[in-house]
Amino acid sequence: MSSLDPPFRADHVGSLLRPKPLLEARDQFRQQQISKDQLREVEDRSIRDVVNKQESVGLHSITDGEYRRTFFYIDFLERLEGVTVSGAIETKFKRQGGDINFAPPRLSVTVEGNDITEDQQWAKLERVVATAREVWGD
Repeated sequence: MSSLDPPFRADHVGSLLRPKPLLEARDQFRQQQISKDQLREVEDRSIRDVVNKQESVGLHSITDGEYRRTFFYIDFLERLEGVTVSGAIETKFKRQGGDINFAPPRLSVTVEGNDITEDQQWAKLERVVATAREVWGD
């Protein structure tokens, strides 16, 4: 059995480590030194590079590394009405290559609820399920 044919099935999903140019671009964007379009260009280039890397090593499931996300759930929460995201208490994590500073985001809610109710979410899901049934059957 080779290392390319393990006795188990596994797929990777989700975040990959962000490359230095992307981390720098995000920092510049936060400091209003570059525009959203300039950040998008760095994200696009980083995603192309990481997809090429995954393909070059023979992976069959490909991820964009979640490179467009700042933190795995924050981008969703920032879009909710009345939710404000700000920095928090910085924490240091020690690792072999040096310490990493991390400040998990702090959320503040200024209004109750958001534009999409649970009923609306279920209705949207029901439409998707109905379409799937039409295409694939029960």
